[in-house]
Amino acid sequence: MGLSGDQNTVMVSDSSGQSHWHSSPWRIAISTKLGIEAFTALGLTQVEAEVYVYLIQNSPATGYAIANDIDRTKGAIYKVLGSLEKRGAILVEDTEKRLCRAVPPEEFINSLESDFNRETKKALDATKDLNDSPSDKGIYRLSTPKQVYERARTMLREAKAIVLMDIFPENLKILRKDIEETARRGVKIAMITYEKIEIPGVWVSIEHDYIESLNSPPMKYFNLSQDGCQFLMAATSTSEEKVIDAFWSANLLYVWSLSSYLKSSILSAGYEALVTKGSSATTLKRYRAKWYKFLPHFISPAYEKLVDLGQKPQRCD
Repeated sequence: MGLSGDQNTVMVSDSSGQSHWHSSPWRIAISTKLGIEAFTALGLTQVEAEVYVYLIQNSPATGYAIANDIDRTKGAIYKVLGSLEKRGAILVEDTEKRLCRAVPPEEFINSLESDFNRETKKALDATKDLNDSPSDKGIYRLSTPKQVYERARTMLREAKAIVLMDIFPENLKILRKDIEETARRGVKIAMITYEKIEIPGVWVSIEHDYIESLNSPPMKYFNLSQDGCQFLMAATSTSEEKVIDAFWSANLLYVWSLSSYLKSSILSAGYEALVTKGSSATTLKRYRAKWYKFLPHFISPAYEKLVDLGQKPQRCD
């Protein structure tokens, strides 16, 4: 069976080889197309999604009617109906006609979510005893905004002592909940921001000179240091459709250097704001004392490991 034609009809070749025009308005509806795309994104095959969306609109229906209306072979449709029944997407009448009815989308999606959560737990349980790969010297590129933010959330979730950040307003909105949860665990967080904001338990230095210019930022940008052991730097388009550039690393020298720079930048941003206001030397000293009370002199684990590596005898094979 072959297909051709314009948006409103399809040319169908029957078993005798004769061709005729077959009206197929169901196929071209925008809402139908979006529905099919949505369910393929949830894991259904293209044909499964077509059949399920068709049945949402046309239940009950026989396999024969479905095959004719969506222009698929009967053999393929009956196979797909069996698959959808096993997945809990449709109900099949226990009669000779075998009429099929779609399970309501909300009910089916809840079932898919339950299955996904169950399989996710099984995967985590199966891999929890596996040893992580040791840290290496690589600097790795991240390719999608989703990958960038999931990496940032993982770093915040696994932080044990200190998190340092330089973050634009839009990025802060995306990660604020994760930052707040990390601070509630007692992790010390200090950051440079570009808007007047307060977050409980977080040291905020505001770059006042850039606030107005970032009302319409040319990109979304942030960097994040976790415990002086990992560093993430990312710039994404304002539409979040692509990554301009993004890197993650556990390279000891790279992380130690960038984390040290970021820590100094956060303190300097606070100093600059006070100097701009004409604050006295006494005020600046008090600010410094407050900073080191909040964040005592912190020696990066990356630095300690570098020192340790430098003191070990080098092999000459």
